Amino acid sequence: MSIAVSVLLKPSRALQVLTLMMCIGCMFIGIAAGGGMFGNLSQNIRMILMLSCIGVALSVTQNIFKGEPAWDINISANGLISLAERLSTDHPKFGFSPAVRRSYNLLPTSTLWSWMMILNLRAECGAVCVVRVLPDNISTASFRALSVACNWITAHNARIEGEKA
Repeated sequence: MSIAVSVLLKPSRALQVLTLMMCIGCMFIGIAAGGGMFGNLSQNIRMILMLSCIGVALSVTQNIFKGEPAWDINISANGLISLAERLSTDHPKFGFSPAVRRSYNLLPTSTLWSWMMILNLRAECGAVCVVRVLPDNISTASFRALSVACNWITAHNARIEGEKA
């Protein structure tokens, strides 16, 4: 059985909506802090809290609308993961950005659940990349194939570490 998998990971709309809701909540907390709803704080501290909460919320909201790139994930038969940033998900003819393509190893700190994966990846140069995979990023079959491949890599790496000890 080969674990070789190739999937296109599109940005998660559900994650964007949840992050936007968090930003709205942060803005309400800032407004409540500025209005004096949190105890006996001085006017200066209330204004600092209000402005920092609103500033963080606006900054994160701006990043949400900037857009997240799509990623092409390729897992070879030996378990090496290759990532390439997709320039456009709408037009495949635009291809990939060659400057961003790297090979990574799956770290044991990755989270692999049946409904979500957080892949912690390390390149040979030491750079660490975190890839969030949610069910709305890819098709159900691709999610399952990626999950099986990542679980195989984790088990294979654990077996190799056990043999070294």
